[in-house]
Formats: sequence, structure tokens, C-alpha cells
Amino acid sequence: MYKDHSTSARMALPHHIPFLPISSPAADHTLLIYFQLLLTALLKLSFSDAGVQIYIYLPLSFANMQLKASLALLGVLAALGLAQPHGHHHHHVSKRGDWTAVLSDVFTTTGFGGRNTAGTGSIDTYSGNVGNPWGSNIIEIPEKDASKYKYVVKVKGQNSEPWLVVFWNKMGPDGKLDGHYGHSALRFTLNPGEVKYVALDEDSQGAFGAYPGNQLPKNTWGGYACTWGEFDFGSSPNGGWSGFDVSGIQAQMSKMPLQGMKICQVGGVCSTVTSSGKFDNAYAAKDHAIGGIGGNLAPGPVRLEVTIDYKG
Repeated sequence: MYKDHSTSARMALPHHIPFLPISSPAADHTLLIYFQLLLTALLKLSFSDAGVQIYIYLPLSFANMQLKASLALLGVLAALGLAQPHGHHHHHVSKRGDWTAVLSDVFTTTGFGGRNTAGTGSIDTYSGNVGNPWGSNIIEIPEKDASKYKYVVKVKGQNSEPWLVVFWNKMGPDGKLDGHYGHSALRFTLNPGEVKYVALDEDSQGAFGAYPGNQLPKNTWGGYACTWGEFDFGSSPNGGWSGFDVSGIQAQMSKMPLQGMKICQVGGVCSTVTSSGKFDNAYAAKDHAIGGIGGNLAPGPVRLEVTIDYKG
């Protein structure tokens, strides 16, 4: 199960808390009550589907105590930001945002169609899950539901005008290796400053492209001739591993312009191409026979962040 190791599982307390004077105007005279917190506080963290439960045990010593213990304790805890009037609070822990959180090893398939996997071909020509009906293995989801899915792609951009984003399966509706010939499993417009979330089902292989306007550029043969973002999620012939890369192969071989794109595993490896032709851990036309470029991820949940019209 994917875990955000950058999130600390420990929380530090200050080494000393001074005596705290409290004044009560309702009393006939001012009561000065001094509390000294013995800093043997123990924090116990336990992870659940709802987030983190934090139990705090504070041994206290009091001097000249003349108010009710419950009010005094509440005052001290409030001053420290620890008061919780309704029991344990639950919080999602994700340093990079809730959409990256993985709170369970059981994931939803809500919105997907049936799984249609022929299971034929080698790794390069493998016919994975294309959905039933075709394309139903790739769906747009709201941010609030992203943590429930196993494979999630966040799409944002540096674009200053609307860009069309199109996802397709490697295998087309007829079971041929022609998914990029005008087919679309999912398409949406990404406006400036907008963010979209896409979930993909197990054993899905394909790519996506992005371009300003309302259609992707095509070459003479009708194939998408733009910068591609390629993906392979939970690949059966690869033992459940996932992979991704940015590729300029189709655009360069078609002698058409590149579009900037960046794909990163959240907290991990990136693959980038710029419109000026700079490639970093990404495929150029000269690399078409090389394998292993991009991100290669061990079996488990995947969170990718895509930037279209990437300018470096």
C-alpha cells in the first residue's frame, strides 16, 4: 500500500510550559491559579479509514486551585490548542493534499464499466482492460472522491487559453492497436487555472494528449500527432507494476510541433518535454526502441500529477 513517508508519525511537544495565571471577573476577588503541566505527555496515533485518531494523556499538577477542575483543564487545553469538546477528531493525513491520500487497501470501482481484458499479446502489444463498453475504464471524478480510487491522475496546466485533453486506450474498440487513431475514451476542456481528476481501472494501458482549441492535431494517417502522456496501470504481464512517460515520438516523426507536458509521481520521479524540444526522462523519436524511460512503479496505488502546456 502506498504511504506518504514524508508525513511524520510523531508530534513534538514543547519542553516547558510556564505557569499560567487565570483571572475570573465573576468571582468576588481575582483568583490566580497556576497550573504546571508535567511534560510527560504521551501521544498515541492510530490510523483508520477516517484518518488519524489522537489520544493525549496529560498528568497535571495544580497549585492554589480554586476553580472547578473541568473548567481549569479546558482553559489550559484551549490555550495549547488541544481542547476537543466532542471526543476524538478525525483528520486525513496527506502533506500534499487529500487527493493523494491512500486510506485503505480496498478501492472503489464506482463509475467504471465492466472489465474487458483480452489478455493477449506481448508486453508491447498486450491487450489490457479497455472497459465494457470500450473506454469506460477511464473516468473523470471529483477531487473529494479521488482517494477512493487506486489509480488517479491530476491534470492541471500552465495554459492561458482553453486546452482540449483526450484520453484513449492503446487498443481501439475493434481490438486493434489503433486507439490513437481518432478514438476517445475521455475528453474534457481544461480552462486556465482549472484542475481535473481522472481515475483509471486496473490493467489499463493507453495515453492522452492536450492541445489548445477543440481537437488534437493528427498526422496524414489520422493518428494523434501531439505530445503524448503514456500510462500502464497495474499491468498483468508486468506483475502488477505501473509505468508512465511523456513521449514526443509521434509529433516528431510526423514533423509536427511538440507541446510541453510534465508527469510526476507524487513525491517521486518525473518525465518532462518542453515545446522547445527539451526531454528529461522522456521519449524523443530517437529513443523509440529503448525501454524503461519514465516512471516504473511497484505494484500498488498510483498518484500522478500532470501539467499540460508545461514551460519548464
